[in-house]
Amino acid sequence: MGGNATRIFTKAQQSGLPFCSYRQSNSTTKIDLEFINDLGQQGIPFVLIFTKTDKLSKGMASKQITIFNNELLKNWEALPLTIATSSETGLGRDEVLDIIDSENKGFTQEATTSTSN
Repeated sequence: MGGNATRIFTKAQQSGLPFCSYRQSNSTTKIDLEFINDLGQQGIPFVLIFTKTDKLSKGMASKQITIFNNELLKNWEALPLTIATSSETGLGRDEVLDIIDSENKGFTQEATTSTSN
């Protein structure tokens, strides 16, 4: 796949850990899997965010994530960090904010270290 999307993610990686958002209420498509597999092949770390989990029953949301992850495991040794989210219920909000906070602290430490050298 490569292309513009991977180049965008490569640039995003320079400014932190990118998030790859996947709408939970959609079925898995070939292009979704190709994109994520391409990120893995290029060694680009990212967090996989499943959105709109409130649009499906709890059991169906979990089943969809399992199906998606099983597809990834055909090409991956270990899955990327995965978070199920919902803006309606707040599911996953704290986990996403914790990652952002952790990344921001890393930048602050890097900036402090590079200016003091």
